[in-house]
Amino acid sequence: MKILVTGGAGFIGSALIHQLISLEGEVLVVDDLSTGFLENVHPACGFRKMSICEAGFGEIAAQFSPDVIVHLAAQSSVTRSLADPAANDRVNLDGTRAVAQAAIDSGAVRVVFASSAAVYGNPAEIPLTEASAKDPQNPYGASKLAGEAILAEMLGAAGIDYVFGRFANVYGPRQSALGEAGVVAAICSRIAAGDAPIINGDGTQTRDFVYVGDVVSALTLLIGHDLRFASIPGADGPAFNISTGQGADLCELLTTLRQITGFHGREEHGEPPADEVHTSILSAEKAADILEWAPEVELADGLQAAWNWFKEQSPRI
Repeated sequence: MKILVTGGAGFIGSALIHQLISLEGEVLVVDDLSTGFLENVHPACGFRKMSICEAGFGEIAAQFSPDVIVHLAAQSSVTRSLADPAANDRVNLDGTRAVAQAAIDSGAVRVVFASSAAVYGNPAEIPLTEASAKDPQNPYGASKLAGEAILAEMLGAAGIDYVFGRFANVYGPRQSALGEAGVVAAICSRIAAGDAPIINGDGTQTRDFVYVGDVVSALTLLIGHDLRFASIPGADGPAFNISTGQGADLCELLTTLRQITGFHGREEHGEPPADEVHTSILSAEKAADILEWAPEVELADGLQAAWNWFKEQSPRI
């Protein structure tokens, strides 16, 4: 199978392409390296340094002629989306349109889209199901929800299958600690550098932390499953929460990382982000029922793996 992965030099993308190569897939990575790293790309992959918004992207896709496009490239910073909504939309909306058109022109049979728990916003119910109300609290979340609609409209009209993975809070090895990092990466990198970890807010914010290896196993199923996802009834038929269905607050997370790392100093507390969703836990029952997928990595084990990687990288952080 030939698979084009946008954003394949990033955190989740690099974990996915290593798995695809191990399964003997033929993989092309397209990444502008704005947040990804060339060293993340498996040497057996093809690679083009290019933005999905560049005019030549469609031609590159057509030359490769993928069976499946996995669309992971995104502007993923909530802070940046608030500071510059137009730039956010250029990547997450115009870029997604470009991916859809590339799929049409190149003869792809499926597009797998990395959506986000951010499409739900402040939850009216816990855990959130795919059919829960959508109320994005920032331009990033709104662009992910709009990206789903763009793909459904363009690919549906062309008869191409599509599926959306709504990721909870993904963590693990290779997650960047630069910029607006995930909280696990931010804490691990500071401890590895000998600095006090920072918790923004009081630490009672609760998230559904899902290990990157489990996300990759879900993506692999979405790529190769024989089900036609676009034919699942309902507006959220092609959407799947990729999550654990369990929550951990930031204080609990830090306590576990203290045990793993041996850090016994005091943490620092910063200001909570504006309009932050306090609690986000996603039900993974639909993925279990239809994909027969379930997360396998317990939080403590995943945090240990993340810490091992950050500890090895500490001279470079």
